[in-house]
Amino acid sequence: MNYGLAKNLTLLFLLIFTLLNVFYRWVGINATITLQFATGLIYLVLAVADHMQRNSASTLPEDRFAYITNGMIAVKGLKLFAFTGVAIGLYVMGTRLQALSGIIIILVLGEACVFFFRLARKNYFISLFNNYILFALESDAKVFARHITAVEYRYDMLFLTKENKKVQVIELDKLSKNKKQEFIERFVLWAENNHVKFTDEARNSLKFLVLSS
Repeated sequence: MNYGLAKNLTLLFLLIFTLLNVFYRWVGINATITLQFATGLIYLVLAVADHMQRNSASTLPEDRFAYITNGMIAVKGLKLFAFTGVAIGLYVMGTRLQALSGIIIILVLGEACVFFFRLARKNYFISLFNNYILFALESDAKVFARHITAVEYRYDMLFLTKENKKVQVIELDKLSKNKKQEFIERFVLWAENNHVKFTDEARNSLKFLVLSS
């Protein structure tokens, strides 16, 4: 079963019904909220099921390091807070658009459920592949070794400078404590195999093996 399609169709049905009801007043606000609550529960179940389907054990790399930063958590929190504020505002205003507040709350709850579910299953991670690093955060991003011009180390963070002058930061203290040293060792080996250059400061601070020039 395609849970993603079912989830989107459920939300589409609820949105269409709510908008039509805004104009035609088929049922009152209490009945509308009751329907939204019932449909919302279905949506939440499908949202979690969709996440599990897309991130099953068979689709995730076995060799991965759980990773999430305070910045990601803050952005997610602000986003959910902002949408919740909009929903409350629409409901308090008491206009015809009041019914839309329920849909926004459903979306907020769905987003929050999937976020906490991903945290629990450690589905935010960094993984080292043959010639690139996969950052599975809010969206997946690959950083290829051939695009890295230098690696710096400061304040317990790795700074990967790319050819386009953009910098990918890895905050080592956000890795699991029992995995941090393993990640550093694996990263160094990965860099050596791909001829990625470290600055002198990075070599000295992390006591790296001498890398080939």
